[in-house]
Amino acid sequence: MMTTTARSNSTRSLIAASVLTLIGCAMPGGSSIAEDVSMMEAFREYKAAWNSHDVQALAAFYGKTGTLNNPGTGEMSGPAIAEWLQAFFAGIPDFKVRVVSADPIGDQELAEQWVIKGTWSKPFPAGPLAGKKPTGQSFTVPGASFFKWDGDKIVSDVQYYDQMAFLTQIGVIPPPEQRGQASAK
Repeated sequence: MMTTTARSNSTRSLIAASVLTLIGCAMPGGSSIAEDVSMMEAFREYKAAWNSHDVQALAAFYGKTGTLNNPGTGEMSGPAIAEWLQAFFAGIPDFKVRVVSADPIGDQELAEQWVIKGTWSKPFPAGPLAGKKPTGQSFTVPGASFFKWDGDKIVSDVQYYDQMAFLTQIGVIPPPEQRGQASAK
């Protein structure tokens, strides 16, 4: 039989654990609040660099071995990231990203939901659209990213978005109602 003191201590421990979980001090993946705060601070700086088009700062977050992977580029690392960002921002000088949500999902892992906006108003100096004339069309595309961090460095950044919607909105491919009917011949 449990003593009154043991029951009281057990109840207090359960209440304390519940409160810490509710206020975000204990994550299911085992990360601590200090790790989460540090990662979120680095994440905020990273997103600010996207919106200021600071290619050097963005490349520094990935370092030499961090990877960026999205539907438009596939996986990149090292200098390839900076080269792609430079070309991307040159072609879309008004590019902005708005964070819808960003949450730690484990030890040094983060899930983010975002919306990107911009206008393809300048030629891309490199990449798959290099040499194509800018359409002057704007886009608004939602997406998600899943990050792995090591301190303030990105180990991996896997981005998901509807590339067909992006290419349609910027005028590279016609909208669905203007495409020919698919044939199963």
